Amino acid sequence: MFVLNIDDYHNIHRRNQPTLSKTHDINHFVTILLNSNSNIPKIPFYSSNNISIHNSKGIDFELIINYINNNFMDKLEKSYYQHTEIWKQHLSDDSYENKMEFLTIHDYDRRIQNQQELRSMKNSKLVDFILHSLHNTKDYIESANILFATFEKIEQEDYLNNFVIPTICDWPGQINLRRAITLRLNEKDNSGIPSQILSLIPMIGLLHVSLNSRETLFQIYHFFFKMIYHNLFGENKILAQKPKPRLIDLILNLTFYGWKNICNLIINRFKNIKDIEYLILIDLLDNSLPLTLEIYAKLFRCGFYKGYLESIVRIWVLFQRLQRHNYNKAPLIFLSDVFYWTINKHPIIDILKNNLPIFNDYFVENFHSSLRYQTAESNTEKQIIQKAKIIDIERNDEEFKSAFINTRSTKISKVKLISLEKKVSLILLSLFNEIYHNIGKTKNNNNETFELPSFNNKIVDIRVLPLAWSTSNLPDEEKICDAENCNITNSSSNIVLICGHSYHKECLSFLNEKCEYCFNYLSKSIKTNIISLNKRLFKSLNDDEITEITKDNNDLDDNYEDENDIRPVSASNLEWCTQKENTQHAVRLRLHNSRDNNRYQRPIRQIFDDGSTQEFPSIAEAQRTTGINQSNIDVVYRGLRAYAGGYYWEYVKCNDT
Repeated sequence: MFVLNIDDYHNIHRRNQPTLSKTHDINHFVTILLNSNSNIPKIPFYSSNNISIHNSKGIDFELIINYINNNFMDKLEKSYYQHTEIWKQHLSDDSYENKMEFLTIHDYDRRIQNQQELRSMKNSKLVDFILHSLHNTKDYIESANILFATFEKIEQEDYLNNFVIPTICDWPGQINLRRAITLRLNEKDNSGIPSQILSLIPMIGLLHVSLNSRETLFQIYHFFFKMIYHNLFGENKILAQKPKPRLIDLILNLTFYGWKNICNLIINRFKNIKDIEYLILIDLLDNSLPLTLEIYAKLFRCGFYKGYLESIVRIWVLFQRLQRHNYNKAPLIFLSDVFYWTINKHPIIDILKNNLPIFNDYFVENFHSSLRYQTAESNTEKQIIQKAKIIDIERNDEEFKSAFINTRSTKISKVKLISLEKKVSLILLSLFNEIYHNIGKTKNNNNETFELPSFNNKIVDIRVLPLAWSTSNLPDEEKICDAENCNITNSSSNIVLICGHSYHKECLSFLNEKCEYCFNYLSKSIKTNIISLNKRLFKSLNDDEITEITKDNNDLDDNYEDENDIRPVSASNLEWCTQKENTQHAVRLRLHNSRDNNRYQRPIRQIFDDGSTQEFPSIAEAQRTTGINQSNIDVVYRGLRAYAGGYYWEYVKCNDT
């Protein structure tokens, strides 16, 4: 069986500030990596009852809603950590060695001693590494054509006609390949897309999901983790809004291990109190935090399919509540496929259950880490391509690796780790003690923002609060039961769900252990997200999106040019004109609004590391939402800085779609 990774690579080694005479000279490459395992059966295109692996309905929101209601909704009302205690026998333990491994889960450095076997590439083969961008559907089709040509060259065309290749990718890869497949299924030859594209099955790259969930959680609850960080390492230490993944992993893991030491004590003390501050921390520490830490590191890598599938549902709920752009849709695509395959008993389900860890995007990240470590920013594109091919050839040569790759250790001593965990436990005990004395004092500002007394009156929005505050039926702190038309008066026994709603045991039993308000909210969100997603998937390709890439077998020569390259500005490639002519040209191309040339009123786009974007109507709104100074954002646009707040930024042109 083959598993494919298609991902982009750029030659940025560090953050540079461009000068007035030279911009960044960034080269974009496409990595096509194929992983094989002869012990795993090939995945057929059709099931034994002649059902195609592709759902003719596309992304089926009705299927997702029904499946979640029947199989997962009752589980979502319990915290992830309390619910998963029954899974212990299927997962790795919390030994010191495993804890050290979890701290480097998003560090792809092959030099790390305790990760060298995991980070090996012995089953990976580089199909190609080319100078090319991966910005749109056209780019992904062109990259896939290289794979198809390779299969034709080795006389494996029948494989693509009868079997499929799972393609593990990040969000841009998933949405663009899915769009190509959707258009091919619906428009067939009229789409201009090769039929071989149907042999690719884009699947969610869980490593990217894990990384994005941790970063998003860290940023939303930054005020809390900042408090933990300062108490551990000193008030003078500065904690960035978006630190490096290694530091995020350290803070999140220490917080969770500290919580595990005291969770039973805290829960028994507060019992069924509906205080907002308490519910915020319980949802974070007992639900969202362990979910983001374990979905990849434990559930996926241990191959525990049952827990993994439930966690995909949970991680989507988290992304939806935190309003994480794009990733509130990515898990739904995977769930739609899996539920469709399960109902139709397609063989891919058994292969997923028995071989889950091979459906991984780690291999390509590992390859990119090796390439970045063995190249420098001064290398030309030709040198980078040559180095990529050398790494592929020598990937199993232990003498080569030992000669050129020094090992390093990232371990924290066992004594130090235990000390930090205990310190976090004490910090949390002190915090919960303060929350206990502030019960009922949280200030609600029209259900839009909330003022938290135990955090120096920090004002937060509903993303910080549990799921119930995202629904149309908010919890009532004065009521024991939030059930509609509840008429029980002689019962004081109630259950506070992890979402924040509470019910009498009798009322919850009547509702089949499911929160009706949260289900209504999630159902509506699923439908809304899928309808929005399908609009993108069914949008026909423009003529200029269907261009065929010509692959030259020879090495790139010095005169190779690519339209996506960013070249230094010089007099030879500039056209001289007056200011008036330049302005008229910009207005004619709709790049400039002649009535309003104030750039602070123009829409602006925030670009994340995974290629996804978020748009704001103005730079001022971007500052209000992200907390990043608008002046810093503007100097990025003017080319004086590379980043603002850790992100790329660009103004949205009038003709952008």
